[in-house]
Amino acid sequence: QVKALRNQSAESFFYNDICFDNSGNIIKGSNNGNIYISSISDDTLRNNYVINTNNGLSGYSNKWLCCTNENILFTGSNSGLNIINLNDLYDRGNYSVRTIDKSNGFIDYTGKVSVLGDNNDLWIGTDNNLIRVDLRKVLQSNNENIDFYIKSIEVNDTPLELKESHNVNIWTQVPSSTFKLPFKKNSVTLTFDIIRYLDHEKISFSYLLEGYNNTWSKETKNKRIAFHNLRPGKYRLRIKAFKNSYTDNNQELSITFRISSPLWLRWWFIGFFIIVILSSIWLFIKLRIKSATKKERQRIEIAERITEFEMKALRAQMNPHFIFNAINSIQNYMLDNDVDTALSYLSDFAKLIRITLDNVSKKRITLEDELEYLKYYLSLEQMRFDKKFETEVILPADSESLKALIPPMIIQPYIENSIKHGFANIDKGGKIKIEFSISDDNILKCIIEDNGIGREKSRELNKNNKSHKSKSTFITTERLALLNQTMLKKGYKTDTIDLYDDSKAPCGTRVEIYIPL
Repeated sequence: QVKALRNQSAESFFYNDICFDNSGNIIKGSNNGNIYISSISDDTLRNNYVINTNNGLSGYSNKWLCCTNENILFTGSNSGLNIINLNDLYDRGNYSVRTIDKSNGFIDYTGKVSVLGDNNDLWIGTDNNLIRVDLRKVLQSNNENIDFYIKSIEVNDTPLELKESHNVNIWTQVPSSTFKLPFKKNSVTLTFDIIRYLDHEKISFSYLLEGYNNTWSKETKNKRIAFHNLRPGKYRLRIKAFKNSYTDNNQELSITFRISSPLWLRWWFIGFFIIVILSSIWLFIKLRIKSATKKERQRIEIAERITEFEMKALRAQMNPHFIFNAINSIQNYMLDNDVDTALSYLSDFAKLIRITLDNVSKKRITLEDELEYLKYYLSLEQMRFDKKFETEVILPADSESLKALIPPMIIQPYIENSIKHGFANIDKGGKIKIEFSISDDNILKCIIEDNGIGREKSRELNKNNKSHKSKSTFITTERLALLNQTMLKKGYKTDTIDLYDDSKAPCGTRVEIYIPL
């Protein structure tokens, strides 16, 4: 089947020859001096690249094309033989074009056909000759020696006069030894040129300043390089020459220089500075020790305030209202002739009173003791509220965690809040989940989560109750604040989070308590 492909371009010209690269792209040489690299899409030739004289291509009419398996494109024009590195074009966007003309020995521009031979030769048929091009020699012939010479070196915009000790070459003015610059003279400008008589305008350069960066610059034809505000240290400036971006030669310009360190970076100055710092530290420590007595008195005063708040917290937790409710519940069990339940309730109540009195004199108790206290407290509250809520306690997998020491009765006030306010309007189905975990930085985290009515609804129910105030949680918050001031380990805090269901309705409250161990 034969198809005619539409050309994307609307220009008026015709193609002299076509070939393909190793990716299957169509390469077309036209009589208008352009080379088009195209691909086929929907029966249309779409031009991906256009190479012309603006990119270094020589001639105004491309008569023949030939592409090697290595993606080196050869094209014959009315001005000579063009060699194009397609890989450099595809990978980096560089139009690497090199031209061989009469100055290089290519004297017949009338060629109209070409073919690659078996021995890496390019055969070109012209009007009067059959030309054989040895591709290996042609591709290597660009690797020519190029001699650099220095026009000037400027330091802080002032010409630098190099001394004989720098072993300056009298012909190229390139110093073979390192020259030193003062700290403040840290802006260096180099102007250079090359000794070359053919294709001088086709030479470009790339440079690298070792000690400043590790990346070669983009190719440029500029022969003036400037570096400003260089730091103290040793530098090596390297410059390479390229011909038409095709390949570099074996020779490069190399200049080494050093910028001296300032006074404050010299070893003796650093030593003196260290002595001053150590003396200041010693004086600071002495003053700190002198003020230690005063700070210790302040710590004792704060510790006394903590003890006072702890006693207030105990009285808030074991308030007369709770004791009255507990005794009243026992009386109700007796009136209902439920003696066994009354005795069980009375037993748990007595144990709770005993544990509370034991903890009055203790600043720290184990997590296991705190859990025992919570067990009796929750048992009493479940019996008093006729089991309208259930509890779930999750402990760390490591049994050693139960021996961790924490301040007593920090957790109970928040559980009391959940029962008293979260389940105030609930007859059954309540749930309190208490979860303990210890983080890698040795902080105990206790999560108290209920499925109650939420804080907002609780505030609505209690808005008419002017005497309503959560004394126990307020005192506990004050205790945590004072612990942060007096303890070496900081981080005592609580976070309260309102929970909502998918419809954004309140569905409980979660309190997170953080206690450094």
